[in-house]
Amino acid sequence: MGKKKKKSTAKAKLKELEKLCGLNIPKTNAEVREYNRAKFMYALQKVGATSVKIQYDGSGDSGSVESVSMYNGETALDEKIGQSYISYYEVQGATNFGGGKSVDKVVRVTNKFDDALEEFAYDILSDKGSWGDNDGAYGTITFDVETKTIELDHNIRIMDTENEMDSWEAEELEEEEPICDGEGDAIPPPRVVTPQPSTLGDPAPGAAEPEKEETEEEVDTDKTIGILAA
Repeated sequence: MGKKKKKSTAKAKLKELEKLCGLNIPKTNAEVREYNRAKFMYALQKVGATSVKIQYDGSGDSGSVESVSMYNGETALDEKIGQSYISYYEVQGATNFGGGKSVDKVVRVTNKFDDALEEFAYDILSDKGSWGDNDGAYGTITFDVETKTIELDHNIRIMDTENEMDSWEAEELEEEEPICDGEGDAIPPPRVVTPQPSTLGDPAPGAAEPEKEETEEEVDTDKTIGILAA
């Protein structure tokens, strides 16, 4: 019976708190965000916080919340406050029904205050797409308890390039100025010989004449003898 009474007291306090916040139990993702914003603002006011700063950073296909800090003016609050527990709602998926209709699956969870604010930050950042991919992004989520506003300062990293181009002009040498080798000796210009095509079978000028082949003539001995006899 004691446990049942304690459960009833907890429910009564929850209803009282929701009544103070002017909230109804959320049923959709949009209503969950609205409920949690009001719930966290109310709780922060109760613990004496005037602002909260949530720092996050992401790049190289990963991103995370770096820190959650509560302040009263310029003074940071005791870290023990962030370790106290708070209940809130979150969407854990969608429940499908026949006919293609689906609704958000909303559940109540209890978590440490710092962890609850961290989960709230991830929910807000989900609207920024893949903020941890490539060069990524970084920023700050600020709760202003006095004005009951939440500000997201989101900075996207963009890779930039700088182009540098150099050029050099070679000095033109004078014709009479000799070109030297590594030891300082002048290098004569290369001699260019352009062979001319031969005409009518004659050799090109300057080309050696082809050697004539010696051939033996056949001698008519009868005719030779007749000549000698005469």
